[in-house]
Amino acid sequence: DVLEFQTYHYPVPLLHGLVRLVAGDSEAARPHLEEAVSELEQSLDEAPDDPRLLAALGLARAGLGDRGRAIEAAEAAVAALPIERDALDGPVYVLALARTRAMLGDLDAAVDALGTYLGHLGYWSIPGILAQPEFEALADHPRLAELEAVSEEWMERVGVLAIR
Repeated sequence: DVLEFQTYHYPVPLLHGLVRLVAGDSEAARPHLEEAVSELEQSLDEAPDDPRLLAALGLARAGLGDRGRAIEAAEAAVAALPIERDALDGPVYVLALARTRAMLGDLDAAVDALGTYLGHLGYWSIPGILAQPEFEALADHPRLAELEAVSEEWMERVGVLAIR
């Protein structure tokens, strides 16, 4: 019922809802996302500082268009495991914040978060990030070239070939 790992916790209803959003059917997504919110809030009662749950809640609320509460949850995930405390997994939650912001149309804030993510050796390159549906609106963002430069510098430093 849950796809989970060290850095993510996605209840199946969240995945169903996100797939329906990507397919352009927000009405079909709504009941799944509402169910995901309910499940995640219930899980947060037992583990209120779990960044995986908070990040997933941010995505579910963003899918429902619940702007304030989506951002609050995504920012709480970043605060629960800040980069300063965990340089490996902390950036994952900054990326989740960027994804939440992008889903809500807050493109400048999404780019700011991506800059932070990439500045801390995030796992993904800009081409990999932009291939994700939530980020397609960033393709024409004026600061994208700056992020691409940071991404390419990182990939060069670690010897990764960019796949475009």
